[in-house]
Amino acid sequence: MTLRVNLLAWRERRLDKRYRFWLTVILTAVAAEILLLLLLGGRAQWQIRQHEIDIGRLSDYRLALKTRLEQINVLKADYQQAASLNRQSEQRFEHSVQYVQLLQHLAKAVPTGAWIKQMSQSAAVLKLEGKSQDYNQILTLSKALQLAAVLPKVQLREVKQLADENLYFSLDAALHVAEKP
Repeated sequence: MTLRVNLLAWRERRLDKRYRFWLTVILTAVAAEILLLLLLGGRAQWQIRQHEIDIGRLSDYRLALKTRLEQINVLKADYQQAASLNRQSEQRFEHSVQYVQLLQHLAKAVPTGAWIKQMSQSAAVLKLEGKSQDYNQILTLSKALQLAAVLPKVQLREVKQLADENLYFSLDAALHVAEKP
């Protein structure tokens, strides 16, 4: 007689145990992969949100820079306009200084008994018209005007006797043109 042992139940239990073990391992691996994918997806979403926030900040910064650049361009244009006005003002001042010097010279050069009634300028020629009590005063005025560098050349154009016993005279004087630096 031989002993017969039925190992089928034991093999089934062992097979079930292995099956449950591998099923647990596979399900754990699948769950771990799903969890990993969820974590990676969450991380990707977080990074996308951070990039969107950064893009928003950069867009705001770009807009602020653009606004500042426009302000700078406006200020630059204002500065250039102010500089132009300043140059014009300086030119007018220089021109005025020349006229003041001319008028000072005329005031010193006109002798007693003679007076200038009208003064006009065309190009670099100054035309003076006036009255005098005698001809010597007109000649004195002509010579005195030539003494300064402001009027290098003076020419007596006309002398007339007036009804009130005064003399009318007309002078042309070449103005000294200042060289611009």
